[in-house]
Amino acid sequence: MDFFKATRIKIGTMLLKSGLKKRKREVAAVGLNKVATLGIIFDASKEDNQKQIKEFIKSWPIGDLQFSAIGFIPDHKIENNYISDKTWSFFSEKDCDFFMQPKTESIQQFCNNKLDLLLVLDTHYHFPIEWISSMSMAKFKAGKSGDYDASLDFMIDLQEDSLEKLLKELKHYLGQLNS
Repeated sequence: MDFFKATRIKIGTMLLKSGLKKRKREVAAVGLNKVATLGIIFDASKEDNQKQIKEFIKSWPIGDLQFSAIGFIPDHKIENNYISDKTWSFFSEKDCDFFMQPKTESIQQFCNNKLDLLLVLDTHYHFPIEWISSMSMAKFKAGKSGDYDASLDFMIDLQEDSLEKLLKELKHYLGQLNS
């Protein structure tokens, strides 16, 4: 990462901390069997990530699940195979302000939605994903231990950076919660 972008992210982090002081959320541990509303934030730079997440949602233990997913594409250009609809939306760095904070209306709505569970499915660090996970009003936030620890309530420590492994571990441990 170049010095200029690192400086922009550092200032964005300070603005994020300032914005978090104004937000109060209710924290409640929720297992997979109790989740009615699910939010997912993920790195969409690999097309395979979206396929794995779709399979994860299909294997959900409850039939009446309402979910929404936001995919971050680190490149400035979103290809044609990333089409947004009511449940899936995608954004890139061009949808962020100068300090790398997402500025679209759909992301603001996602953050204000009081979801039962938010899954942060990113095995690498991206500041816009940290911003969304921190600003989210979800009752319970889970993801990979490491870069997003400050914004998560439940963390999985992985030895390998694999989305497949992260999904498997989250399903296992969150499936046992509240049962």
